[in-house]
Amino acid sequence: MKNNIIIVIIWTLFSLLVSGCSRNEGKNLSEKSDMFYQQSLDLGRKYTDSLKVAKDTASVNGLLERYAERMEQLSYDFPADLDLELSEWQNEQLIKVSANLVRVANARFKKVKDSQSTDSINTLD
Repeated sequence: MKNNIIIVIIWTLFSLLVSGCSRNEGKNLSEKSDMFYQQSLDLGRKYTDSLKVAKDTASVNGLLERYAERMEQLSYDFPADLDLELSEWQNEQLIKVSANLVRVANARFKKVKDSQSTDSINTLD
């Protein structure tokens, strides 16, 4: 399950660079790309910090799901093809922040304890 969530996060990050609907009229693409870059960077860093203090796997999963949802929503706040306006350095920074988030999430999955020591699904015999 954690691999699926991580795949969703990575897919969301890259898909948000390619898609979106414009709601910020009147600003040129360069200004919009800078805003998009900064908001994406801030979001990634905030969720990475939150993951560092997650107490159990349910918290880690919840944070990863909310991060994916927030990144997807962010992509809809900006025009499509905005990634073409990002510099190579900006793209590299976003990739580094995303890779760090995934690294921290994997480390937390290994370190935190589950809130329940046994399987929470009971089967009926």
